[in-house]
Amino acid sequence: MEKWEEYLDEAGEAWEEENFSECIKWSTKAIDAGCREIKIYSLRGYCNLEIGNYREAVHDLDIYLVKKKGDLMMTLMRGIAHLNLQNLNQALADFNKALKKLTDDKDAYYYRGVTLSYLEKHKMAIKDLDKAVKLGCNEELLYRQRGLSHYCLNQLEAAKNDLIKHTKLRDTDAPCFFILGKIEQESGNLKKAIKYISRAIYIDGEKSEYYISRMHLYLQTDQGEKSTADFHKAMEVNPDHVGMVIGGKFIPINDLGKAERKKKK
Repeated sequence: MEKWEEYLDEAGEAWEEENFSECIKWSTKAIDAGCREIKIYSLRGYCNLEIGNYREAVHDLDIYLVKKKGDLMMTLMRGIAHLNLQNLNQALADFNKALKKLTDDKDAYYYRGVTLSYLEKHKMAIKDLDKAVKLGCNEELLYRQRGLSHYCLNQLEAAKNDLIKHTKLRDTDAPCFFILGKIEQESGNLKKAIKYISRAIYIDGEKSEYYISRMHLYLQTDQGEKSTADFHKAMEVNPDHVGMVIGGKFIPINDLGKAERKKKK
């Protein structure tokens, strides 16, 4: 038995045990020792994907798919790696290819839907994510991205339903709580809007736009002291986001003082 064959066997055992780091180690040893079995690249590529080595996963799966173009499952895996690297067009190309035959694969619809949402192709994203749900997908990111796509299309009730589902699965997503607040504000539910935006601030207190939005809500609900407190907090976090619109142009409050001093001179 060749040395690389021993290493390949070790890699296979590590794979069976789902010990992905060990599988990568032995696969690499096999390749370095002269292994020309193309499956070794799918093995190592998948393991790299599992442990978050996305660039290495793409590298290995590129080599594998040159010779195994018909392996749509590995094409899907490469698409997932591209998605995690924010290579959205490459990811979409892989998901499109995979879905030509993997027509009942919930993960393929899910990942393509998420990619389409990131690409701001919201109607197509919603269609794919709806299909993923029907096939049994319950990923928290699904509800986030479908909710955001609904929001971008001004489908506020559908957006609200999805974002609430998402925040129940992941209760630390400040931007989603903020958007829920904006939806409630647009619907006239100001108390709920304050509640959601307050939650966003509790999670991430370094966003001046959160304080500014809540400041206006406090003004609308006759809570002047709280509104003033949020104004000062927004100034503390980022004074460039606090100011006035003059002549159609936003002027940060710090620059307003400079303009006044110039006038006096």
